[in-house]
Amino acid sequence: MSHFSVMVIGDDVEKQMAPYHEFECTGTDDEYVVDKDTTEETTRDYLEDTRTMMRHRETSELKKAYDNMFYREPTAEEEKGSIGGLCGTGCGNGISWSSRDWDDGKGYRAKVHHVPEEWEEIEIPFKELMSFTDYVVEYHEMPLLHPGEERGEEHKFNYAATDENGVVVKTVTRTNPNAKWDYWQEGGRASGRFIDRMDNAITRGPRKAYNFETVRNRAEIEARLARARARLHIQLLLPCG
Repeated sequence: MSHFSVMVIGDDVEKQMAPYHEFECTGTDDEYVVDKDTTEETTRDYLEDTRTMMRHRETSELKKAYDNMFYREPTAEEEKGSIGGLCGTGCGNGISWSSRDWDDGKGYRAKVHHVPEEWEEIEIPFKELMSFTDYVVEYHEMPLLHPGEERGEEHKFNYAATDENGVVVKTVTRTNPNAKWDYWQEGGRASGRFIDRMDNAITRGPRKAYNFETVRNRAEIEARLARARARLHIQLLLPCG
């Protein structure tokens, strides 16, 4: 995450900042948001990506690697070895765990991922597991947009266009290609950085109200002092004699 101080010159700050908003964070669906065709990337991912699965060594039955059946209760040593006990989702000390309601009547808690001897962990290409349409819906969580259908609220951030047979022919991500900020605040972290002619903090006003000269001079003095302190520290570390 990065933070920047920006000076906006003009009368309408919101209007001037608007062209650079990050749609995925602001959710403001305006003229700066465009439909980006991601079909090529999505298709490549479908053809190249794999999913971790569990395969039974005798029957070749397949199950998702993180199915409830592949988790066991943690041992006392495992609980003790984790600071604060096992919670949430994590890994360490040779184990990985997840917390959820396991549908066993014992409530929400952490269990350790475990592969029984009769099962083996394998990687299977998505193209062998499901159709491209199912992949887009399940893995990329894109809502479908059928021919003649109007784009609704569920298609706000992304969608997958289908043909008359319901097969996905195009995937789209909606974004602002000029995005620079996800949140801004007048003053913000720059509050108190600028002053007026009376040495009062200022965040808005005409150019003549700002005392840039004093701010610059103070910054130069602070920089010189910092360099002097750094040189003194280096000299103190030098061996004597």
